[in-house]
Order: sequence, then C-alpha cells, then structure tokens
Amino acid sequence: MANAMDRHIQQTNERLACIKQALATPAGFQSAARELLEWCADARAFQRSFEQGLIGCLTVVSQVAHQQGFDLDLGYRLLAVCAAHRDKFSPKSSGKKFIHSCSDNSGALIVHSIRTKVLNPFLCVRVCVFEIGRAHV
Repeated sequence: MANAMDRHIQQTNERLACIKQALATPAGFQSAARELLEWCADARAFQRSFEQGLIGCLTVVSQVAHQQGFDLDLGYRLLAVCAAHRDKFSPKSSGKKFIHSCSDNSGALIVHSIRTKVLNPFLCVRVCVFEIGRAHV
C-alpha cells in the first residue's frame, strides 16, 4: 500500500513539474492553469507532499499572468483558490510573499520581486505586498 501511495505522490509531483513548464509559455498557459485550477478545487491538492510543486506553479503564474499572451483573470482565479486554502500550507510556505505593483492605467499586474507566496489577487492597488488571504498596502 505504501508503494502505491509513494507512486501516486511521485506521479503527481511529476505532473506538477510538467504543469509548471506549460504555465511558462503562452501556448500552454490556458490549459495548464485550468488543469491546476480544477486540481486545486480538491482539498487533497494541498497536502504537504505536493506543496513544493504547487508553490512552484503559483510562482510561475505570478510571474507571467500579466504578460501579453497569458490570462491575468485565470491567474487571479487560480491564486485566489489557493489563498482560500491558506490554512493547509506549511509555515515555511506561509511565510513567503509575492510583491506586485499594479499600474493605474491598464490594471496589469507587474511583478517587481518575488519571495513566493499565495496571494489574494482581488486586493490590488498601486503597490501591494500580498500574503495568503490578505494584502497590505
């Protein structure tokens, strides 16, 4: 039974690595983000075994979602779903942050620096430091 569980964890982490790669390209972003969004709808997605891979995917989303050819709204939705499960992240991941700036003219999300963390993308003004579930302006 342990072998089956280990195999499942390995396969899921390998899939998360593939999703992370696809998220980095305009051609792959939509389908990868939708797959990840569907996966994150299940609370089991937030098990510690998958956390590193999930945080890696969310980091890529935060870096590229605002760029031409990607989908900012889909990126927001994905990050918001993960923010809703903030209690399931380890203290190590909970202490990480994405720092973003939003332009007044276009509303585009621009990454200035990244430390890593799930953010609440709905609370965005000029300069925001997002943490899981809340933003500080």
